[in-house]
Amino acid sequence: MHANVVRHHLERLTESGYVTFDNVHKTTVGRPAKGYRVVDAGLAMDGSVRRDALLVALLEMALERLGPEAAESMSHDVGVEYGRTLAGPWDRVIRARVSKPAMESIAGS
Repeated sequence: MHANVVRHHLERLTESGYVTFDNVHKTTVGRPAKGYRVVDAGLAMDGSVRRDALLVALLEMALERLGPEAAESMSHDVGVEYGRTLAGPWDRVIRARVSKPAMESIAGS
């Protein structure tokens, strides 16, 4: 595997909280080396990586079968709902401060 591929996956694992790193002192020039370690050695992944790959494959096939217009509409609806979930209690504040035309121009509608 190429070092950039490994680095990408280590960053994702770090962001997800599965691993952490410490900068390792080295005597050469360049960016500091990182030493990675597992956060919880007892953690079982329970096939989550395989499950994610399965979900991606399912989504790809569903979008192909729906066709471009229905897939775009569904993607928009999912994005709106997900955004509302993330906004939670802030949703009312955001709606009070931002007008509908401004939100539409941001969304590219």
